[in-house]
Amino acid sequence: MPDTHDRRRVLVTPVPERVARVTTVWNDLGEGRRFMISEHTDTEFELTIEHMRKVQQLSPIQIERLRSGGKSDSSAPTEH
Repeated sequence: MPDTHDRRRVLVTPVPERVARVTTVWNDLGEGRRFMISEHTDTEFELTIEHMRKVQQLSPIQIERLRSGGKSDSSAPTEH
């Protein structure tokens, strides 16, 4: 619906009859995810978390490299 204070904006409001449909879809996805997660060991989770942390640390370095026109940054990790 249009924003009454700013004509450039549109506000999204939930439609009650659609909320149940979306909830059902997300609940189904959640069940699938819970099953998938239940198959992993604590060690596998630790490895996954460590990988995600390293990717998070690398992302700003890669962003800066791309912003600088792809020039190599000596602070970027080079080990594989």
